[in-house]
Amino acid sequence: NKHWGVAKNDINYVSPKQLIDQICNSRKVGANLLINTGLEFDGAIPAFSQSLLKIVGQWMSVYGEAIYATNHYENQTYLASGETTDFIKGNYLFVYGLGNIGNSNVVLGGEKARKIVFNQYPQRVTSITWLDNQALFEFEQVLDGTLTIYANAFQYGTHLIDRVATITVED
Repeated sequence: NKHWGVAKNDINYVSPKQLIDQICNSRKVGANLLINTGLEFDGAIPAFSQSLLKIVGQWMSVYGEAIYATNHYENQTYLASGETTDFIKGNYLFVYGLGNIGNSNVVLGGEKARKIVFNQYPQRVTSITWLDNQALFEFEQVLDGTLTIYANAFQYGTHLIDRVATITVED
């Protein structure tokens, strides 16, 4: 929320999306993120903070390898072209704001794959695989290094906020 420690009348906590976005943004710039929780008078972690940490732990159990395997000094960051927050760091693709795939009677819009372009990506890509379900997805790469990725949305019943994939490249 907006205080150091616990404030009885401050319920303006960050959302799971805000916190997961901050984790990914920190990784994009090569920084670490300290998640601070204020303790109750008896040393207990407040219930909302416990819930938020549990959700972040659930996300990290799926995507944590990408966070721990990409450090600033060894891994360059490649930003997608256009007005997007998507990026590649090391051998990982971070994609923000995907919706859900599904029947349009159940899912608003029934999302399709989103086109993401990286200009001058220097490595030759052989495959891209989502970490959450190990599904491969489509991409194109031309000789000038332009990498076009078609990132499909989450299957109905799953939405992990920000999605991460492993990029396999030629040696």
